[in-house]
Amino acid sequence: MALGCHYRIALAGTRVGLPEVKLGLLPGAGGTQRLPRLVGVERALEMITSGRFVEAEEALEAGIIDAISNAQTPLEAGLTAAQQVLAGAQTARITGLLPAPAADHQAITATLDRLNQQSPALFSPFRIVEAIQACVEAESLEAGLRRERELFLACMDSPQRAGLIHLFFAARSPHLVPDVEKASAFKHVALIGEHPLFERLQKAAQRRVLA
Repeated sequence: MALGCHYRIALAGTRVGLPEVKLGLLPGAGGTQRLPRLVGVERALEMITSGRFVEAEEALEAGIIDAISNAQTPLEAGLTAAQQVLAGAQTARITGLLPAPAADHQAITATLDRLNQQSPALFSPFRIVEAIQACVEAESLEAGLRRERELFLACMDSPQRAGLIHLFFAARSPHLVPDVEKASAFKHVALIGEHPLFERLQKAAQRRVLA
């Protein structure tokens, strides 16, 4: 969504990225067409195929964002930025109006070589490369978006996408205990090993037993 805006401003400490590859997808809302227009082919390939987040300072240096604000809230930062644009102190930078990036065959080849070495069995990273190639070669932004959509749907149909999304939620749910709100669900509690959190967990367990 931010990539489609007229102007991008981040609060200090903000991190930005396109992590869809970790779910077996590509950023199908224009991410593969708009980010290369801001940062070029090589950096877009690296960011989108890895799914890594970048700090605000790197995002500013790369051209992803236009400024880092010291405002206390996003609303305050956004209003200040809008006033600057209206006053002519800042030019809006609409990604859809920017020219497509220059072709970078060396970056494409290097990325494909890396993917073939590190993750040859994965599906979505290679579709990301195709989408960014479309950004360079398509006759218009609309044509690039159509190709991106085709590749996104191909990722959606991939069994890898379903598996990676299952893994994503499974990795975040082992601490959830069914019927945890019911005291009767706990009959025995064991803390095995040593960990700084154990003392706090032991006190919590004792409170549960006493209750």
